[in-house]
Amino acid sequence: MNYDISIIVPFHKRDDYGRNIFEKINYQSKKENLKIELIFVDSKSRKGLEENISKINNLGDTDVKIYDTEDYVSKKRNIGISKANSENIIIMDDDCIPCENFLKNHYSSLLDLKNEKQLMCGIIKYDHNLKNKSNYFRFRDEGHRKFDKFYKLSKNLNFHNIVVMNMSFKKKTFQENNLKFNEEFNTYGFEDLQFGIDALSKDFQIKTNSAEVIHQDSTPLPIFKKKINSFAKTYFFLFYPYNKNRFENNNDKQKYDVISSDLKEYKTLIFLSKLNIKYKNKNIFMKNLYNFIYFLSGSISFILTIILTLTDKLKFLYSYRLYKTLVHMIIINSFFGKEEINKEWLELN
Repeated sequence: MNYDISIIVPFHKRDDYGRNIFEKINYQSKKENLKIELIFVDSKSRKGLEENISKINNLGDTDVKIYDTEDYVSKKRNIGISKANSENIIIMDDDCIPCENFLKNHYSSLLDLKNEKQLMCGIIKYDHNLKNKSNYFRFRDEGHRKFDKFYKLSKNLNFHNIVVMNMSFKKKTFQENNLKFNEEFNTYGFEDLQFGIDALSKDFQIKTNSAEVIHQDSTPLPIFKKKINSFAKTYFFLFYPYNKNRFENNNDKQKYDVISSDLKEYKTLIFLSKLNIKYKNKNIFMKNLYNFIYFLSGSISFILTIILTLTDKLKFLYSYRLYKTLVHMIIINSFFGKEEINKEWLELN
């Protein structure tokens, strides 16, 4: 069957969100007169997703297909793309709810693409009620909002800011260039970054469009800190060493200039990554210095967390800079900490 768009959703245990995604997509498919293939790729975690969707009346032009594989988001995305029957692909996460004109905006971008090597990233927003009640979620939302000017002008995104949870592209161009999501490391924070730099290395551009989703993320501040901790460790000890030649010894100047330009915006991450490679075998002086920085950054992070938690409901005390300082302290502290943090660690704590 011919479809206008295939939508791939890596899925894990979020039956209610899955039904909500279907309802929104189904409504928009009828509104825009588009034939949609909605593909959920699960790991046998769902309780009643098929039954819930089948109970919804007034079905439109949306065919739902469900596949199972290992619980690894990169593998789920790759399988979904391989199974898709449309040339026009949208990837989104299972905790993202499409906003009005989501399909229209992505489809318009895809029609304009033709055979160009581009990835189109949409906009991420947070629930309005969460933002009104919490300075923490106001910060999470504003972290995406700072890129609004790029979305409006359709500028190239830094690969660090790639929005894989709301992204579209042409399947043929994707496959012809052997672009895929890395399945080698199942570690939080690695997949999207690696996909972004792999795309740049294959001469893809990371562009923007106006398709919006609401990120149904209610992760509290303590878990957010653990995720930043995990992301930073992944960056220092896995991502940067894994791509070291791309950063430092790339013979293709045009590609190197693009990657180098993107790196300049993330000086703290890059500095600590280089420090890790240079001082793997630390002497006594370096060990003592590391312990001091670890203690100092951890203390600042602890104090900031208390302040931000106590003022979370006080909108007039909101400070974006204070939250950004906390993020930087977590990143620095994660480098000097000794614990190994991975996906399993996040789930157990």
